[in-house]
Amino acid sequence: MSIRGKILVIRDYISKLQLNHFESSFFEIELMRYASKIYGSGRSGFSNLAFRISGGKSEFISIHDYFTDNQKYNIFMKYINQLEIHPYAKAFSYLHLYIIANNLMLDISIQKRMIENAIMLVNNTRSYMYYFIYMYLLLQEEKYFEVEAYIKEKCTTDRDYFFSYLFQIDGYDNTLLYSFLFFEFLKIQDIIKYPFICFILCKLFDVIKIHKLKCDINDKLYLERLNTIVNFLNTFSECNVNFNYSTGAVYRVENQLSYKIGKILINTKDIKSILKAPIEIIMSVLEHKRKVKFIKRLSILIKNMLCPLLNHIQIFMRLYD
Repeated sequence: MSIRGKILVIRDYISKLQLNHFESSFFEIELMRYASKIYGSGRSGFSNLAFRISGGKSEFISIHDYFTDNQKYNIFMKYINQLEIHPYAKAFSYLHLYIIANNLMLDISIQKRMIENAIMLVNNTRSYMYYFIYMYLLLQEEKYFEVEAYIKEKCTTDRDYFFSYLFQIDGYDNTLLYSFLFFEFLKIQDIIKYPFICFILCKLFDVIKIHKLKCDINDKLYLERLNTIVNFLNTFSECNVNFNYSTGAVYRVENQLSYKIGKILINTKDIKSILKAPIEIIMSVLEHKRKVKFIKRLSILIKNMLCPLLNHIQIFMRLYD
């Protein structure tokens, strides 16, 4: 049965009437409320408002509940390459295919292929949503270095815009939109190998505190791990230690407290320096104790976190400045 001429597109009428954006919004809602059936996505403000204005006279049908996941998957696969639609619309169709494939627990390679197709359609744009989902799939495969490389590239070329998307807050329930991605980050055991992922978690910690989010990332176990990671990285910043130092005998002698005090006493050659000596000794002792305390704390954290190479941390510290 042909459907030609039986489907009317409201945009065609809006262009003929030359309505502006504000007027066209009211026109669409007003027209929709007279429909016997309203098909909506479930959370669509337009369709829900039209349904409520109608006083319940219209039948509201969620397009996501109309078919089973198997039916939806088959429909998408049949028509996705037959319909001539805008590349962005087609990319969004692949996103829905990924969601359905995920619900059906299809192999992760199939899920990745859906997102890869979407990324090819929006290539060279800032459509980070697809990249975040692809990162999520890579994390599930424990391909951490690939994720680290991507984050590094974005942090150095498009950091502000990248973060504005990554830390988006869902307006419906005041949670982080991509919390599923952060959960995967927190599962990485040897996370200090990946300084840019660590950087993301430190920013996440700040976002949670600043916005006082009621997000599910506040799950106790994950929040404890997030705290541990942030404390670990802050320790390096507080220690202010140059990790490129020599570990020879001269270095060890010069960093002993007795050597530092002796050096102060040797330099007391006049009344002024003699009067200043007690204060300098007290300050030297306090500074020495502070460094010893931080280095002990650092050693414990390194052991707990199984920190690999210190040069990774230096990369992180330069980024976080």
